[in-house]
Amino acid sequence: SSSAESESDDVLSRSLDSVHGTTTKRGKHPQQEQALEQELQAPPAPVPSHTHAHHPNSGSKGSPLASATASATTAASTSRNASGNLRYMHFERLLEKEVVDLDQLRKLSWGGVPTEHRPTVWRLLLVRSPLHRQGYMPSKQDRRAAMLERKRQEYLELLQQYYYIADTDRGAREQTTLRQILVDIPRTNADLLDDIQDHYTFAQPGLQRMVQRMEELVHRCDADLFEHIVERENVQFVQFAFRWMNCLLMRELPLDGIVRIWDTYLCEDSGFESFHVYVCSAILMTFGETLKTLEFQDLVLFLQSLPTKDWVENEIEPLLSRAFILQTYFADSPSHLS
Repeated sequence: SSSAESESDDVLSRSLDSVHGTTTKRGKHPQQEQALEQELQAPPAPVPSHTHAHHPNSGSKGSPLASATASATTAASTSRNASGNLRYMHFERLLEKEVVDLDQLRKLSWGGVPTEHRPTVWRLLLVRSPLHRQGYMPSKQDRRAAMLERKRQEYLELLQQYYYIADTDRGAREQTTLRQILVDIPRTNADLLDDIQDHYTFAQPGLQRMVQRMEELVHRCDADLFEHIVERENVQFVQFAFRWMNCLLMRELPLDGIVRIWDTYLCEDSGFESFHVYVCSAILMTFGETLKTLEFQDLVLFLQSLPTKDWVENEIEPLLSRAFILQTYFADSPSHLS
């Protein structure tokens, strides 16, 4: 019924606003952060005259605000370090096990992977298909060395078979094909592309499908934004979102941000195919209020050059949280998008 649909929209709106407005404020130590906020919001206490010594970094003598800010910064930094150390210890314990629990590793990695463990974690999470959960690297410790040796031997045999052949033994067509393979191989990974193969075939139906799903999702979640972009300014989603899908946002975000997002993609079933659509939708709606004020030319320029190239992890986390809420509402209910 219309009343039920309206109520569902209200719940979704409140959830999105809550995540967008509070995720950047609340970390994993809410009590400490709440105490810091109260300290900053409290009126400054009278400062005794003998404490009015000039601090080289304060900018003013005995500034209560500078003191409170420094205290808050130090405490917040300590909180982040403690949280990071705890996560690091969790990864250490999990990866040291004789048999790594891939489901547990996937849950832990959703929030980001420590740099030192990322090569191992990504190999474990890189599944061949949704039905075959075995990763690129076996979860058993005692099998890893043997598998690594086998893969390297297979690679050497392939080199001997396909690459160490004199050019005189190859026709012109074979040489052209080989040259193209040598160009493409360094930037591809067969296991990574398992779920998105039709993104790079003729007519790229996979990418077109993702753009269409994003368009339907934005239309459902923010009708005003959709109407402004498509109906009022006549900008089609394919004009800007196709690149977001094709390049997986690598032209919109810094490398550290891309690596952080991929941590989460590898933990999701079909993360590069499905969850990426929700991330792109979340980015668009993050700038919704700004986009609604722009006309055609400025709108296109803004969408083709988002102010996200300097984003850090603290700005990536709310984006992933918002995308997760969108997925929770719509992934198992595709009829909601119609």
